[in-house]
Amino acid sequence: MPFTPINSASEAVKMDVFGNTQTDLGSIGDYTLADTQTIGATSVKILDAQKRKEFSLVNTSTGGQIISLTFGMKAAVALTGIVLSPGQTYIASDDSGFKCYEGPISAIASAAGATIAIFVR
Repeated sequence: MPFTPINSASEAVKMDVFGNTQTDLGSIGDYTLADTQTIGATSVKILDAQKRKEFSLVNTSTGGQIISLTFGMKAAVALTGIVLSPGQTYIASDDSGFKCYEGPISAIASAAGATIAIFVR
């Protein structure tokens, strides 16, 4: 699913780790991304380090694959860290006095062909 910028074309354009366009929302440095990514049995970075107000990661796999998430520079390891079964969601935000995680995030699946939906604001 291609990313659609929400602001004018005059703003700075950046690329995410998938090669999709991200739009700089101005002085606060936010980015917006809505995409899906196929995850296999090898760790892949699904989000680079960037400023975020919130993000959600949803395991949209239809074949029963389990997706494991790792935060930071380490490779994801199956069935460790944040583990999402099909249909489960991980959400982080600046809500209630917390600071949304802004570092890199990696994922790995229990089998090839897993899919993860990614929303970042």
